[in-house]
This record gives sequence, structure tokens and C-alpha cells, in this order.
Amino acid sequence: MFTYEYYREKHLKYTRCVDRGDRKFRCSICPRSFEKRDRLRIHVLHVHENHRPHVCSTCGKSFSQSSSLNKHFRVHSGERPYKCIFCTKSFTASSILRTHVRQHSGEKTFS
Repeated sequence: MFTYEYYREKHLKYTRCVDRGDRKFRCSICPRSFEKRDRLRIHVLHVHENHRPHVCSTCGKSFSQSSSLNKHFRVHSGERPYKCIFCTKSFTASSILRTHVRQHSGEKTFS
């Protein structure tokens, strides 16, 4: 289970990495930086140039990554593989399930 503390530590680790200058390939459009030139190229293509080559054949919505298209297709197929162990609800994405489970545990959500 991913907790508030987990995400907080992950965020702090990322910002420390950027502050130390470990990520030498900086985006000229936004504050993001990357360890590898190829990751910067992909970032610019998908985020700033809105390159979305993966298109849903059912509704026409497009995505930058094929994995996002595969997840999206669950909207059309009705597949809900992520099931709550506390109640009968199920979800199309693991991230939605994690947020839902916090309601049962009373855990603070990460904003």
C-alpha cells in the first residue's frame, strides 16, 4: 500500500535530485530536467508538442503512450480488474483503487 509518507519521500527525493543538478538535461520550456537526453526528447514530444500517436478505435481519444490507451480501453470493455478487499467495488485503474481504500482506512490522501 502506498502511503502519504511514501509519496512525500518520493517527491522530496526527486526535488533533491534536481537541486543537486544530477539531472543535466533540462527542458527549455518548463522546469523539468532529466538524467538522459532521450527522456528529455520524449518529454518534449509528449508534453509540449502534444504527440499522441495511439488512438482509440472506439471513441477516437488519443494518447502519447500505448499503455495509456490500453488502460483507457477498459472504459469501453467494462473490465474492472482492481477489486477492493473491504467492499464489493472494483476499478479500472490501480491508482483509483488506492485512493478508494484510503476511505476505508481513514488514511490521509496525498495532494
